[in-house]
Amino acid sequence: LDFPARGPNGVHNADINGRAAAIECYLDLTFGARSPAQVTWTNFKKDIAIYHGALDYKGGYIKTFLRQTAESLEADGYDISGVQAVLDALIAECAAIAEGRDDDFEP
Repeated sequence: LDFPARGPNGVHNADINGRAAAIECYLDLTFGARSPAQVTWTNFKKDIAIYHGALDYKGGYIKTFLRQTAESLEADGYDISGVQAVLDALIAECAAIAEGRDDDFEP
């Protein structure tokens, strides 16, 4: 995922994959949004030498998602492609583990 992130050097577009680690980042961040989504780097992890971030106002994105029903997802146009991508990745990893191979796993 690539979108604005606020850190020690200001706000810049950043690839947050593996850094923000917030599953909320895969929700529809444009549906009913008041402002563009942004991650804020809040915590420097010394052992891996990167900042960890959090999605700003993630509670609002979560509440919007949790209010969705099967009917409203179709009618209102809520984009579930990010959630689907996460589920697909989880299923693939579970299948790989079940088959006794984890060669594609990237933490």
